[in-house]
Amino acid sequence: MPRGNPENMRPPQTKDEAKKRGKNGGVASGAARRKLRDEKDQLKALMNLVPDLQKQKPQTIAALSTMGIDVKADEINNDTLLTAILYSQALKGDMKAIEYIDKRLGRNPDLALREREVTAREAEAMPEGAPTIIISGRPNEPDKHTDDGLDDTEA
Repeated sequence: MPRGNPENMRPPQTKDEAKKRGKNGGVASGAARRKLRDEKDQLKALMNLVPDLQKQKPQTIAALSTMGIDVKADEINNDTLLTAILYSQALKGDMKAIEYIDKRLGRNPDLALREREVTAREAEAMPEGAPTIIISGRPNEPDKHTDDGLDDTEA
């Protein structure tokens, strides 16, 4: 998607110009991807470094101990420290921190609510006396793969 002022955009006049623009765009895209990859690798390396806990505030050390993290262990890295700080912010009621933690843990309250609503609608739509089949934790979802149309009581 082109960016910038649309009035300054002009379509390529020849096939060669189109090829050249496409090549330049591909080169720029590759450079941007490499830059993002390198930044991600650098951030991972920083997160795995062991912080100097002696230089941390006493409140931070006390908070880590309160959370059950052994501050004497060598297993504490910057990632652990950052996670603990994020957790303490969530405990103080910071909604962004809470949402981030929920997202990282795969807990999406909006999605869970929508799934419950769909399940309730499906239950209302089922005829009375119809068998309830539970597949993947979702009730009233018919099993399409094993329904052979035979009644099991006749066997």
